[in-house]
Amino acid sequence: AASTTIPFMTSFILLLLTKYKEVQRKCQEEIDNVVGQNRLPTLQDRQFLPYCEATIREAMRYQTLAPLGVPHKALEDTTLGGYFIPKGTMVLTSIYSAHRDEKVWDEPDKFMPERFIDNDGNIIRKDMTVPFGLGKRVCAGETFARQNIFVQMTGLLQNFDFEVPDQCTLPDLSENVSGISESPKPFLLKFTDR
Repeated sequence: AASTTIPFMTSFILLLLTKYKEVQRKCQEEIDNVVGQNRLPTLQDRQFLPYCEATIREAMRYQTLAPLGVPHKALEDTTLGGYFIPKGTMVLTSIYSAHRDEKVWDEPDKFMPERFIDNDGNIIRKDMTVPFGLGKRVCAGETFARQNIFVQMTGLLQNFDFEVPDQCTLPDLSENVSGISESPKPFLLKFTDR
């Protein structure tokens, strides 16, 4: 799964950072202040780069890769929320709905990394996103994926500005390629050395 989901999420983050230039600049400023230009960012820098971490969390919330999660099966007859679910029934979790629930998220249709930053500028420890599922069946690769995406994205942000090349447009994020996991439609970006 990681062979497709990590590249898909990286593509979505690049799209969002290109679309929201102020977020790209704020991440770059944070990296410049904490890491500088003499070495690449590492996982040890993660705790000192709260805005970068918040941007990745927000991208995972905003652009849910697996909107219905992974299918599960009821192992016995049960009742949930007043609904009878017979043994053997396929059960899907709407991760997309959880990530866009107005009872949980202020302005859920808006891309706002700041929602994951507290008043002191620190990352909010309680992460209400569930891009990797819930409970005992959460994706086993969650830690690997989060770490990989963090190192990739901070390294790219440290070294490049992302922009749309002349004569090109970004794909509409509401029109993704659907499958077990979603991916953006093909697009081109221009990377310029910083």
